[in-house]
Amino acid sequence: MIKDSPGKYLSESKSIRYLGKPVMFAAITNKSYVAFHLFPVYMFPALLKGISPELKKRMQGKTCWNFKKAEEPLFAELGGLVEASFQRFAEVGEHDLTREDAQALWGKSKLEKN
Repeated sequence: MIKDSPGKYLSESKSIRYLGKPVMFAAITNKSYVAFHLFPVYMFPALLKGISPELKKRMQGKTCWNFKKAEEPLFAELGGLVEASFQRFAEVGEHDLTREDAQALWGKSKLEKN
């Protein structure tokens, strides 16, 4: 974790790095709504297979979900997605991504197991 203050939370991966620096794992910001960002789904889009239509409706972009009120069933589903993301990072293990590796993640990843 690198930030934990009212309205802002940011965590990084200690195992996967980009050019020697930790990559973001998750972030939460609070404005007039709560935005939850989960970076592993950008790196490994297969993590999103099977998410509910209700959770899909909350998505903004590729890694963000917005909420104006508490929605416990969707939060539970996001919790499962966070757990799957931890598992996916654990499967990859210690890895320092090069620019080539990062570019491959936007296409066919060497890290992604289809």
